Amino acid sequence: MWIFASGMFRSGSTLQFQLISALIERAGLGHRMPWTMPEDFADFAAEHDDKPELLVFKTHVCKHPMRERLRDGRALAIGAHRDLRDVAVSGATKAGVEPTPAYCKELMEGCMACARGWEGSPGILEQSYTLLTQDPKRACMQMAAHLEVPCEESLAESLALEFSMGQQRERIACAIQEGRMRKPTPDAKMLHMEDELLHPNHIDDGREGKWRGVLCEDAVGVIESIAGDWLLARGYELTSTKIEDFAA
Repeated sequence: MWIFASGMFRSGSTLQFQLISALIERAGLGHRMPWTMPEDFADFAAEHDDKPELLVFKTHVCKHPMRERLRDGRALAIGAHRDLRDVAVSGATKAGVEPTPAYCKELMEGCMACARGWEGSPGILEQSYTLLTQDPKRACMQMAAHLEVPCEESLAESLALEFSMGQQRERIACAIQEGRMRKPTPDAKMLHMEDELLHPNHIDDGREGKWRGVLCEDAVGVIESIAGDWLLARGYELTSTKIEDFAA
């Protein structure tokens, strides 16, 4: 069975991939898969579909072969959501660019396309970035229950410590020092750790609400005009009650 770590961009999906993989591997029920481009999943999956293990695959995008496997019970997914205004700030920081209205528009259109891809598919557990970063022990327990993988509270607590922000930074620093950062694909622009999928600059300060001191009013307006309904549905407040004000 496939297990998709399917969180939104810059919303804790890599942390989910690590935690899910650790839970499954330590239970002896399967293992993580190497990074593969979502558009190559169909060919990749054809080589592994018959294996009895739980196979953890990280992707932001839900391609048709993934959706098929969710619908016929050959897959489960665990996703993450975050205030998309913070996603814009985090994404721009990681890319080394300014979060201009134009940047935010392009990013939000991509984020919403990803979100629509997963809508309506069964077998998906969605977790908040707040839960993942502030109560990772509870997040682990939720993941284990969704996947029907054994997990004692002591293991969840241990994993929460093992994958804390400080430990992640240490993990990245060691990988850089030891030369373990590689290109995931020959034409990739960014390096990553092959086993953990962490990039050299993967970890920001993780602060929620950072967008309030970073984004200009126009950038916030663009984000809310594109993703306002999505934000409201997940409990995030908008700066304007009239989304249509930004539509132009």
